[in-house]
This record gives sequence, C-alpha cells and structure tokens, in this order.
Amino acid sequence: MSSAVVSAVIVSWNTRELLRDCLRSLFEQDHGVPLQVVVVDNASADGTAEMVADEFPRAVLVASQTNTGYAAGNNLGFAQANGDFVMILNPDTEIQGSAIRDMVEFLQQQREYGGVSPQLILPDGSVQQSCMRFPNLKVAFLFDSVWDRMLGKSRTIRHYFMEDFDHRSSADVDQPPGSCLMLRREVLDSVQGFDEKLFLFFNDVDLCRRIHDQGWKIRFLADARLLHHHGQSTSQYPDFVREWNFNRIYYYRKHFGGRGALVVKVAVFTRGLEEVMRTFWKTPWGQKWAATRYVVGLLASILRS
Repeated sequence: MSSAVVSAVIVSWNTRELLRDCLRSLFEQDHGVPLQVVVVDNASADGTAEMVADEFPRAVLVASQTNTGYAAGNNLGFAQANGDFVMILNPDTEIQGSAIRDMVEFLQQQREYGGVSPQLILPDGSVQQSCMRFPNLKVAFLFDSVWDRMLGKSRTIRHYFMEDFDHRSSADVDQPPGSCLMLRREVLDSVQGFDEKLFLFFNDVDLCRRIHDQGWKIRFLADARLLHHHGQSTSQYPDFVREWNFNRIYYYRKHFGGRGALVVKVAVFTRGLEEVMRTFWKTPWGQKWAATRYVVGLLASILRS
C-alpha cells in the first residue's frame, strides 16, 4: 500500500460523549495508513469543542460560532483536509478493525470507483439496513403516504430501501450510508463538496447522485465494519419535520425540476391533512385548537417553501 493520507472529517453538534468514543477509535489504534482527523463543532452547547481541544490535541478543530448545518459543516472540514482520500464520518460511529485500511486498499486497486462505504453494525450486533437506491417521483409521492400505509409497503418503497439486499455482501450501490463514506479527493473536489442549501437532510443523496452523474461508481464494502449508534445527532434537532421537508422539496426540485417539487408538495399536503385530523380528534379539548393551529401552520410553511 502507498503512504496515502486519509482525512477523516467529523461534524458534531451536541454529541460530546459519542464523539469522544469515535475519536478514541481513530486515535487509539493503528489503522495502517497515515490519518488526519478534522473535527468541525457546530456551536455545541455541551462542551464538545473544549473536550476535543483538551483530550485530542492531534485533531484539527474547527469551532464554528453558529450551527452551520451538516452540509456546510462538512465543507468547512474539507477545506482543512489534506488527504488523498477524505472520509466523511458521523460522530455516532466507531471504527472497527481494519475498516479504514480495507477501504483505502479497495480504492487504490479499483480506479473506476469514486467512493466506498463500510457495513454498519448496530450496538446489538445486528447489521444495519443502510444502503438505498436513488429516489424517483414514485418514491416522492408514496413515501410516508396514507396510500402506502393502507395498502402495505409498496414494491416501489421496498425497492427504494433495498429490502432485496441483505447488506452481508459487497455490492455497487447508489447511496451508501452517509454515516461513513470515503471518497477520492479528486472526486470530492470535482463535485465541489456538499450543496449547502441542503442544511441537514438529503445532502448525502445529492452528493452521491452528482458523483454517479460524473461516471464514478460507489462500493458498499461488507468486509469493512463500523459500529453505529444510529440517529443520535439528528434526533436532537428541534425543527426536524420542517427542515426534513424543506430539504426534501429542494432536492426534488433540483433533480426533477418543478414537477418534482409539485409531486412532493402534493404528498406533503395529503400527509399534512391526515396529521391535522389526527391532532384535532386525539388532542384533549382544552388543547385541541392550539395544537391543531400549530400543525396547520407547520403544513402551510412547508408548502410555501
């Protein structure tokens, strides 16, 4: 193997304890390759930046004064990365065994691949179903819809979530898990990093789509493994539903034009009406009108986006 450097870029927001374990997995074992670690702290309130500075002085720390979002935070980290390969890594992960070396060796041997991603292992030891196919307009219309729930999960949604793939073998994929994705630096530079208009969601889908559009392939490498404490950062975000739908609409508009945005808004409208009725009927009488007005306001703000 050559002496290629891997730059691990980690964006953290109020995940101090998880990040500590992640950094230990990077610094306290020999990965067989020179490793640079860049941590971007998105204005955490839990002392994350101080912990990194005190306990991991070898890490390059970028302490943002505001929460710039996942996409912009990663782009800040990419600007500090000096590796031949850049590994996008979530703070709720822990590197296991030779995963980094295995991914580097694969990219060095297979020049047609722009990126590679490992198998994710959940804390209970099970394999996470993490790879997905690129969403199309059928997915936009059916995802989380009353029709899909009433009729049972459709073939379209099962295909989107790759339920036909057991994740125990390696395969070429559209969208590997964003929790860990190693890219060639030249590929990352050619697509100019993440689209910062996708603040928190759909940014990894968009990135992988643009990589594929340039003719590169992406490999899911089952022999490389990573422990994943699933969803520990995004679940804290206070405006999850609104931001997810804003980003969803933007993604479909970007890749499918006005038709894509319209399909998503129709889906959001029908799902929103269902939630309005559910809220009205199930909320205690004294809170009924306030709760219903909130849901109606949330729906209206999403549809105006």
